[in-house]
Amino acid sequence: MRYELYFPTPIWWEDTNDIAIDPILKLCYRLRENDSVGRTLSNQGGWQSQDFEADKHPELADLHKKILDQAANCVRDYGYDESECMLSVGNMWVNINGENHTNSVHIHDSAFVSGVFYVKAEPGQGPINLYKCYSQDYIVASQAQIKHYTPISASAISFQPTTGKLIMFPGYLPHGVERNGTKSDRISISFNVKLMRKVDGLYWSKNFK
Repeated sequence: MRYELYFPTPIWWEDTNDIAIDPILKLCYRLRENDSVGRTLSNQGGWQSQDFEADKHPELADLHKKILDQAANCVRDYGYDESECMLSVGNMWVNINGENHTNSVHIHDSAFVSGVFYVKAEPGQGPINLYKCYSQDYIVASQAQIKHYTPISASAISFQPTTGKLIMFPGYLPHGVERNGTKSDRISISFNVKLMRKVDGLYWSKNFK
């Protein structure tokens, strides 16, 4: 009998080496200095900035372009008609997580793809975990004892944080970040990418170009 995989969940990642890290790192700390309270959403401890647009900070120009270029690849991977689509980085925010800080499991609504770029990170500071839909996991896990996990039976995938790593995934995918086990800051920039059909131009935001 033939064995084929259908209906996969895509996760894209890249270890970038063409983005200037130091200016972005300084920007992250400057944003925290200007707003020491920040906000609390999925973060358990640590500091999270308010949302901002990438074009407000010239330090993010290369990262902004990289995200849009990779999002265009996501569009192609899905098989969409590129000539009929518009992409925009809808919002971005900074996460600075110190020792023992985590991010609880959550999703990003209204996003075509979401992602994270690690500005300052290293293994041991807590991986990001991406989870299978809980109902699917229940159906698989409740049948029998699993001897070894495969792409069919696995319920989660982890990526260790490293400086310069860019990860993108569908916004509906549940994900969370484990505890930072070091005394050094783990710093990342999260983002949501929106996809708009050109035929819906009447509803375009000013962010779509």
